[in-house]
Amino acid sequence: MTLDMDHLSSWIGKTEVMHETLSPALVGRFNATLGSDFSVVTGDPAPQLIHLCLAQPAMPADQLGPDGHPRRGGFLPPVPLPRRMWAGGEMVFFAPLLIGARITRTSVIEDIAQKQGSTGSLCFVTVRHEISSDDTVAVSERQDIVYRDPPAPQPGAQSDPQTGQSAALKPAPASMRQKRTTACPCGHPAKVVRSPCSRRLAGSAQAHSFSATRGNRQGMADTARAKVLHLRVQTPDGSAGAANDGV
Repeated sequence: MTLDMDHLSSWIGKTEVMHETLSPALVGRFNATLGSDFSVVTGDPAPQLIHLCLAQPAMPADQLGPDGHPRRGGFLPPVPLPRRMWAGGEMVFFAPLLIGARITRTSVIEDIAQKQGSTGSLCFVTVRHEISSDDTVAVSERQDIVYRDPPAPQPGAQSDPQTGQSAALKPAPASMRQKRTTACPCGHPAKVVRSPCSRRLAGSAQAHSFSATRGNRQGMADTARAKVLHLRVQTPDGSAGAANDGV
């Protein structure tokens, strides 16, 4: 796919600024998610990487793209390639963020470049995020985002033209199909419910079930009879007597 790089390059230098308070509640949710036990006391240093939870865009559903990210053409350039991936990045920590502080995220589009890969066109967008508090930069992060062509179609695949996702429908292995059609030991198809084997097996199962049920009932009756006989050998004064083995 040929990209209009002159148009896309006009996004270089575009800036987005967002603010959020680093609340103790946010640190508590961070701990719950990761199973950690960082302090939630106001004024204490917050855990590293919590800046990823801060000052993120919250867009209405009608302003989201097919991939769930904010629709392109706002802060990020309107790259027409459907597949978005995180290609790499870098984080540098200068100072801790303090719980209770007001945090500012300043994001800038640093570079946009097109390349040709073995699978088709690639467009790299480099974004720089600076996380600061009290006009002091605490974290600097570079994110390299790559947009790609949709995957090559496969026989029997159904592809979404917006997201580039595809799913191929694969037939079941021959061995599984064989089991489904010749489940009966005598070779009759499985759909033949009243095959000779099925009748024999059904009769055997019923006989076994009846025999087991009858045995269980007989065992319960013997247990009840033993208890009654045991009660009959109690001594008149209420003391326990020895049961007679001959009873």
